[in-house]
Amino acid sequence: MRKALLLLCFLSLTDPVNADAQCCPYCSCGDGVHNQCHCDGDHRCHPLCTCGQNSQTELARRNFGVSTDKIAKSEVYTVNGRIVTEPAGQPVPEDSGKLHLTIIGSEAERRRALEDLATAPELTEFRDRFLVQDYSPDHWAVALCGFYTAGHPTIYLQQPSGKVLHRQDDYDGPQRLAEALRKASSTYDATRDPDLRVAALDLSRIPTPAYFLVAGFLLPLLFKKG
Repeated sequence: MRKALLLLCFLSLTDPVNADAQCCPYCSCGDGVHNQCHCDGDHRCHPLCTCGQNSQTELARRNFGVSTDKIAKSEVYTVNGRIVTEPAGQPVPEDSGKLHLTIIGSEAERRRALEDLATAPELTEFRDRFLVQDYSPDHWAVALCGFYTAGHPTIYLQQPSGKVLHRQDDYDGPQRLAEALRKASSTYDATRDPDLRVAALDLSRIPTPAYFLVAGFLLPLLFKKG
């Protein structure tokens, strides 16, 4: 009888519903005493709050190290952990199709070329056309990737695929650089970027005049043979 009374007292002190209804770290709807959650699936107190979500048990069981309590269930923007109504600053520009202009040299050499790119009238037309990057000669991005780094400075203009359109190993002012960039970039056609995954002979890439040339050569031979 005594054991039954002790068990009954223990069960009355333990509320399995409230024991599991603890607020997540982002929830502020607790009662302030027992931190018991009063959220439900439709009314969450914070964009990152996961209280009242039926899928939490399933997420926890299939989790492989992700802090699921920090994943918002709806779109939300944060800056340093603070909720904001919209992304801060300008959207990230789309530059995947731009030519790459890479400057490799000492800090003073790179600064001179970069300042001319930003201010020299001769280079105005190129300011938004290229993806400009600069590196010291010992930087891994150039030293370990096959770039020539002994120029003063070395300046590369490349296609997005990496093919070199122009390279110079010194800098003799904005006028000469503009002439070289204009000549190299004018011959670049993004629609003709090679896809090295395709077979060596791709008939779809053969220009139409080539077919006429071949036909003009073969037809006389056929008639002559006939």
